[in-house]
Amino acid sequence: MRQSGVIFRHFGATARRMLDGERVCAFLRAIYPEKTAANVAADTGVPARTVEKWLERLSSPSWPHGLRLVAAYGPEFLCAVMDTPPAWLTEAGRAAARAQLEAQIAEIEALREELA
Repeated sequence: MRQSGVIFRHFGATARRMLDGERVCAFLRAIYPEKTAANVAADTGVPARTVEKWLERLSSPSWPHGLRLVAAYGPEFLCAVMDTPPAWLTEAGRAAARAQLEAQIAEIEALREELA
């Protein structure tokens, strides 16, 4: 048996312990309260039926799908789904949230200027 199989099984078990399935579902539903599976599929490239199985708690994201979730939703996703994220990740999540808020503020200020 190849060693990579053992390594990936280990990472899969570790990922399952680190990524709480209920938290994954809560995070995805918070972003997309309606048509969650379809929207997550569009963001990540993961088939919508696979996402539906996560949301129904019939399965959990695989290692590759977990990476797609991280790529799509960034450090905020990891902070939301990990039991105890490391301090550097928490700070990265906060920085991303601040940047998102700053962008929203800029949009609102631009709209206010248009309406003035």
